[in-house]
Amino acid sequence: PAADPQVVGQPALARCHRAAGRQQQRTDRLAAANAQQHVRLAAGGDDGGGHDGGGDSSGDHNAGTNPDNGQAESAIEFATDEQGNIIVPEQALAVEQTIDANGRTSLTAALDADILQQSIGQLLEGDTSAHTIIFSFSEPADRLTVSLPAASLAAHAEDVEDLTLSVRTADASYDLPASLIGLDELASSLGADAEEITISLTIGKVNENRASQIEIDASRVGVRVVGEPIEFHLTASANGNSVEISSFGSMYVVRTITIHEDAGDEEWSAVLYDPITGTFTFVPSVVERVHGQTYVHIMRNGNSIYAVISGKITFADIAGHWAQADIESLASRLLLQGQGPDRFAPDAVITRAEVAAMLVRALGLTDGPAIG
Repeated sequence: PAADPQVVGQPALARCHRAAGRQQQRTDRLAAANAQQHVRLAAGGDDGGGHDGGGDSSGDHNAGTNPDNGQAESAIEFATDEQGNIIVPEQALAVEQTIDANGRTSLTAALDADILQQSIGQLLEGDTSAHTIIFSFSEPADRLTVSLPAASLAAHAEDVEDLTLSVRTADASYDLPASLIGLDELASSLGADAEEITISLTIGKVNENRASQIEIDASRVGVRVVGEPIEFHLTASANGNSVEISSFGSMYVVRTITIHEDAGDEEWSAVLYDPITGTFTFVPSVVERVHGQTYVHIMRNGNSIYAVISGKITFADIAGHWAQADIESLASRLLLQGQGPDRFAPDAVITRAEVAAMLVRALGLTDGPAIG
């Protein structure tokens, strides 16, 4: 039913008009893409037997024909998940593998603008509520770096509302919102044109020495590390210069660590690890258990080294206290700190400064400039 303008108000009406405008733009772009495809087919002399434009019931989509010679290209079959998000096959990317002197394996993959454009086209053809393009890498590796064309990514952010690129490995994933890429600021920082900028997204296990140090630092605060700590990085580069995008302002970005075991009854939580100070900071997270594996979805406005911890921190003076279970639960997540090694003072009056400190910890906030 039509909404009453008096009830909806001007801001809501403006949002409705903007949404209708975006939908019309999607329709126009899709029509133009279809027209261009028909022109390519006609130019290639296809007789209708070599190209299937309708797709099949499995959710796969073929890339089409080569406009230069009319012969079939190496078909890119895009699958879809249950929500209609597009899954780009691994073979569609240029992937290279290297092994360093320590035996650590690294994968590098490049997403070109054409593949991104085809993926966007598939999103526009399907359910308009879907907004994620998924890149899954099955090859085991200690480190994965995916390169993305910044200008193309930022331009397509206007085509699909909340456009997100999800890079997934067996051990972790990174959901990158396209709107996070601030081209103007990056171009200014790098002294380059927007079209020259490449975004590199990296997911990597920490090296053996750092992993050992993280375990030692965790034991000092009474917790243990579950699974492997993961480093997440985002950099922009052009003309031999690069800048780290380490803070996202007010935007909370989802990264996921996969633990190849069931948490059972244990309480697991995510923390940020500072390698300089050897300290941990609570970060907001959601723990999901699926078929014997545990996915810890981290939500924070910056990149760093993240780990999953488990343990029980308690204090001698809270034994039998009515809030003992809650204090232990929050302390074990590193949200609460005691007044000494074994003292919490549960009946002490809490100050405004202490409340503010807990809120800052609960939001996973740390100091740092926002770039990009």
